[in-house]
Amino acid sequence: MAHDREFEHAMQPARSGRRLVGSRRVLLAHSGASACDMLLSSIDRVLGEIDLREAISLDAGRQAVRQGKEALCFVCLDLPPRPHGAVDLAMDIQRAGLPLVLVARSLRWLPADATALRDVPWVSPEATDEEVSEALMKATHRAATRVNWESNGARARSRIP
Repeated sequence: MAHDREFEHAMQPARSGRRLVGSRRVLLAHSGASACDMLLSSIDRVLGEIDLREAISLDAGRQAVRQGKEALCFVCLDLPPRPHGAVDLAMDIQRAGLPLVLVARSLRWLPADATALRDVPWVSPEATDEEVSEALMKATHRAATRVNWESNGARARSRIP
């Protein structure tokens, strides 16, 4: 019979880092609370095999984006310090030209000066598979359109500091 100590580490909640599930690299930046658990399940069902990186701080999110290997990014507005940490990371992701989906129950939490994020696709933490799929298509199209526009000489692509 197994003792409680044998399962102690297996039952710890996820923290910043990677969960190797498959081949597509996906960043989910959030507070680490269980609020995004349903979203994680939906992302997994929609995308199939993924290599999920969770970042529970602005610095961890920036480090993941700087490495430039993420294919898709989800940023929850609960990322500390709320909501400015999420806004700063989302702006970095946009500058890097990566597909971005915001996670929030409402965009009313976006600061007034975050106008560049008002048109970014978003889902709630309880999003259905269809909602996640639609947001991902919009985010991918938006990022591809932006990169094409920038590569045609409209302006130089900026990098993350």
